Amino acid sequence: MADTLVNSVKKALGILDILTFDDYRKKGIGLFDLSRKTGIKPNTLHNLLKTMVVCGYVSQNEESKYVSGPKCSSIGMMNRLASGSPLLAKIEDLMKNLSEKLKESVVFTILAEGNRVTLIRVEHDNPIKIDTSLLEDDHIFDKVTGRILAAYSDDYNQKRIIELRGFPGEQWNGITDWDAFNSALKEIRQKGYSERSEADGSVISIAVPVLEKEEKLVGALGSYAPAFRCNEQKQAFMLDEMQRVAESIKKVL
Repeated sequence: MADTLVNSVKKALGILDILTFDDYRKKGIGLFDLSRKTGIKPNTLHNLLKTMVVCGYVSQNEESKYVSGPKCSSIGMMNRLASGSPLLAKIEDLMKNLSEKLKESVVFTILAEGNRVTLIRVEHDNPIKIDTSLLEDDHIFDKVTGRILAAYSDDYNQKRIIELRGFPGEQWNGITDWDAFNSALKEIRQKGYSERSEADGSVISIAVPVLEKEEKLVGALGSYAPAFRCNEQKQAFMLDEMQRVAESIKKVL
């Protein structure tokens, strides 16, 4: 029996091919140019594009032209950071060196459809270790790396986070609406990092963004230490070294 193709899906994938490969510089393609390239009537094409925008696979630029969307960028970056990839190995080497300098454990996390995902964890062989279960709650706003990911992500991903998790509420400064949420994210971007002390004061956590050369979010680099060995001088040292490594990662991307 011959394979049955779903025509609307085939059309959508054809649109995505053009926006991804023909317009790799993301200058944008207008509706009628895209209609000519695909052979799809403008009205039908507009409806397909509207759905693809809502789903995050297509965006519109300031000129209302169509470009590949944030989900395409995320898929591309996740493929580059796949297990066993040369890029992931380079990042892991940089993190091992960082862990040795800090004498603390470090993590590298990314945002995947509104979820914080830990790609690399380097545990430092310190006599006194932290119970990582304190740091691995699945609520993105409880973690400094999660707050960094939210602060530096695009509008689509920020909305996706809220759709999945809701506003932070008790998890973060009692934030329960968009104004308070955006204000908190702006504060993090202005500082360039996020820090947090556990409720019982036992652990200090710090995170910085890892950005591409175009200043788009790749992930978040985080470290944590028992409070008794993490005074202000140590925290400043940790922050400086983490920002230096974030810049080194940017260079290998």
